[in-house]
Amino acid sequence: DQLYMPVVFNGPFQRYKNVIVDESQDLSPIQHQMIKRTVGSRLITAGDPRQAIYGFAGAMDGSMKIFQDTFNMKVMPLTWSFRCPKKVVKAAQRYNPVMESAPWAPDGAFDPQGSFDNVKRGDVIVSYRNARLIHAAFAMIKRRIGAKLVGSGDLGQQLMKLARQFSWEGRDGYIRNIEDWA
Repeated sequence: DQLYMPVVFNGPFQRYKNVIVDESQDLSPIQHQMIKRTVGSRLITAGDPRQAIYGFAGAMDGSMKIFQDTFNMKVMPLTWSFRCPKKVVKAAQRYNPVMESAPWAPDGAFDPQGSFDNVKRGDVIVSYRNARLIHAAFAMIKRRIGAKLVGSGDLGQQLMKLARQFSWEGRDGYIRNIEDWA
């Protein structure tokens, strides 16, 4: 209602000379209307249509293109990944062929099979699924490497809560209990 009511009942919107919108690929029609009402003279948006993930929450298909057409915007692509190592970018090019590694990016590693056999202390494992991260953490703990989970919620606390459910029966028994659960 906080978005819907002001737009539908023509609430006042202050105009700003410059409006900047991030993640513009994930905006709903109501958010588009609110932005239209706030833009004074310049709108700058940033986003990636290949990363649109909020359709379930009402995001418009083609949100960025609609902004381009509505405001006659100039597209200035940013194709470099500033976060990912070169091998990860190479794998991602399957889905986004224009993506490039930053020239200074490290080589990194990419293992599509998800094997954790070669992971060593100091490595980083990235996954968009928490279950994979928990699996990786258990694999690291089993190899006495240790793991620190960072991300949505406190996965470390969730892992500890899960770990307390198993009886110890010694280290090997504990690991066997975890493997049986998995």
